[in-house]
Amino acid sequence: VVSASARGSLRMKSALFSATGLFCYSEFTLSSGRSHYFVDNAQVKKVFHGISATIEGMALASYMDRIDHRRATAASFALQALGSALVAASDVPAVVIAGCCLVGASVGNVITLPTLIVQRDFSAASFGVLVSLVTAICQFTYAFGPGIIGLLRDVFGSYSIPFYACAAAELIAAAVVLVKGKTQQPV
Repeated sequence: VVSASARGSLRMKSALFSATGLFCYSEFTLSSGRSHYFVDNAQVKKVFHGISATIEGMALASYMDRIDHRRATAASFALQALGSALVAASDVPAVVIAGCCLVGASVGNVITLPTLIVQRDFSAASFGVLVSLVTAICQFTYAFGPGIIGLLRDVFGSYSIPFYACAAAELIAAAVVLVKGKTQQPV
């Protein structure tokens, strides 16, 4: 086991920021100091979002049948917004880690809860079409979201503005999901 320090890696403008995240597999270039190593460069190889999502999903499943899915989804989006804002606003390592944990803790909810809302609020005949639509929207976001964030980072010179934009989008999503249309009785 090799231990190394990654100076400034929790600062938004750091080139090491992404590669030193939780549940992230990265390749590092190290230099030797007097008593230990330092990270000079890093490249992300794989991010394991599934670990966080699995832990969260198991916790949520234990009480899912007793909660309002729309409120739970709105709360999940609000927590992600708070986490994104914390990461964007701070260079303090503990604050950045707390923000990352808030975002990571809600990943599974974003995948699970929309389908449960569709199941509860729409007829069985509409379920397949609506779940497909939800899945398509999610896949579009997963495919193009990172590129858009990267483009905004290049334009503004840091991740702060893109993360604030994510926080705003998450708050809008929280408000939208609370708007409830005519409820269909399950068939």
